[in-house]
Amino acid sequence: MAEAQATEQQDEQTGEGVEVQDAELNEVIDTGAKSAGGQIGVILDSAIAITASMGKVEIPVREILELTTGSVVKLDRRQGEPIDLLLRGVKFATGRLVVVGEYLGVRIEQIEDPEPVEEGDV
Repeated sequence: MAEAQATEQQDEQTGEGVEVQDAELNEVIDTGAKSAGGQIGVILDSAIAITASMGKVEIPVREILELTTGSVVKLDRRQGEPIDLLLRGVKFATGRLVVVGEYLGVRIEQIEDPEPVEEGDV
């Protein structure tokens, strides 16, 4: 248990006596628990959503309202061009569309160089 020794000092602002205690703490005992590699260990198993962008287009609202089942929206990409992978809206990689069993996937071809984060962007 911690033991404390009380002393009295004068508060500089009020001039009144203030009780100050020196704390004597017990030694910490190593329990053998291992660190998770610092702060990064906390987030390594967290899931983050990645978006695959095949292209984009800007069209007037009037045309959007005219879309029906079977309508085709022409994107700004050509067949065979790479697909962008986005993390929180920021492109971090490019890849190619592939079929994996019954699912679509993206084979990563290039990881983008990270852009420096400027103060205020966080």
